[in-house]
Amino acid sequence: MRDKTQILLLLLGQVLLVLALFGLFYYLAPWLDAMPIEEAERTAMMHPAPPPEAKSFTLGHNKITFHSHGTLYEKPFKFWSLVSLFVILSLVLMISIYYVIKLRNENNS
Repeated sequence: MRDKTQILLLLLGQVLLVLALFGLFYYLAPWLDAMPIEEAERTAMMHPAPPPEAKSFTLGHNKITFHSHGTLYEKPFKFWSLVSLFVILSLVLMISIYYVIKLRNENNS
């Protein structure tokens, strides 16, 4: 019974890890294509006026989206620390999957 509880708790943790990884990826994806706000003004692609807190923008499907996080070149430490967190969480997820498989095999033996 104890092993089944461990497996269920690990599976719940894995679901939470997957959700955290999706959220982190959703947050990191715009950084990869972000351009400085000055570039939008220079190329005259300003569809709407940028909000005052906008530091960068992305173009997708001919639509401009403004972001307050800046670009990858302006804040590389923040970006790479979040990428490192993504990699660490991915490794934790893989290790926990291995541990669940190991527990299931021990229970079946």
